[in-house]
Amino acid sequence: MPEIERNIVKTSEGMQLTTTLYGNDDEIIGEYGGFISAKYPRRFAPAKLWVRRNHRGRGYGEKLMQETVATGVALGVDRLVGHVESEHALRIRAKLFGESALHFYDDGVSIAGGMTVEAEAELPITYEQAIQSLQRASEYEDPEDRKIGFNVEVDLKNTDKLS
Repeated sequence: MPEIERNIVKTSEGMQLTTTLYGNDDEIIGEYGGFISAKYPRRFAPAKLWVRRNHRGRGYGEKLMQETVATGVALGVDRLVGHVESEHALRIRAKLFGESALHFYDDGVSIAGGMTVEAEAELPITYEQAIQSLQRASEYEDPEDRKIGFNVEVDLKNTDKLS
């Protein structure tokens, strides 16, 4: 059974959260983390989620995100904000938090790192339209290199799926 390690590093700028998943041989299977700004302590801005290729498809990405966000919530976070470029990452958020908790913003407006988003910046698209857009983009660009996607905010207060 993989072991989970949570790490919180506090600085004057905020807190860095990292959740690491280890295999039986202490091999790192995957990792997920992000930052809670001291200026905006209720927002968690995630960094890259990754799982080793030979361990994918086992729910480890979901587990890492769930554990990290739960740590953030325990620290007072009520929003998960960040850029999503892959259909898979968006599906994980929908599965864990519910489609209705997802709000999409124009890529030109930064919401990560504590930046304020104006209400008119929200995109009038549904979850399914966002998935379709990411699917179309993946046909033309390598998912590892592309610079497309959406800023997505997850309202953690208004989801009944967070455990």
